[in-house]
Amino acid sequence: MNTEKYGEYNNERQHEDWGFVYSSTPSEAVDSYIIDDIDGIIPPELEGVTFYKTGPGNFERNGKKFEHVLDGDGFVIAINFQKDDTGTSAKYTGRFVETEYFCEERDEDKIKYRNVFGTQRDGGVLANAFDLTLKNVANTNVLQWGQRLFVFWEAGRPYELNPDTLETLRSVTEDGPLSGLG
Repeated sequence: MNTEKYGEYNNERQHEDWGFVYSSTPSEAVDSYIIDDIDGIIPPELEGVTFYKTGPGNFERNGKKFEHVLDGDGFVIAINFQKDDTGTSAKYTGRFVETEYFCEERDEDKIKYRNVFGTQRDGGVLANAFDLTLKNVANTNVLQWGQRLFVFWEAGRPYELNPDTLETLRSVTEDGPLSGLG
């Protein structure tokens, strides 16, 4: 494992060669800037196009590692191609999906909710056995629906994001691409 690039990973349950996937997104990735290190040119046909990607981005709280990579808090990036003085440029924006679960855990720096794939809050089996509240990690998929942007997790409601800034706007309960599903 490239520890210079990914940092040390010491969870003995995970394989040394791929344990780096549990490396949390570095703080400098939460940003927005014009990408200036481009080889070649960006095709002008991409002007006005934005590509979005989401996935797990945070894998620990207060030094306690999450048990499974899919328990990681959602992180979304956008690459927006825009016209500037030199032709077509690319703008990067990256941000965590600020669900109520993410904000509460971030503010207290503590795992407060059960996750589907094994991460449990403190207190052992008895504290978690009858806790049916699962943390919506919003880390599975991202969809632009007209002028709106949604991020998803398989077992919960989507969250709407600002398509330009990726700011989390709200949990979607009554409208959007899943309206009518109950």
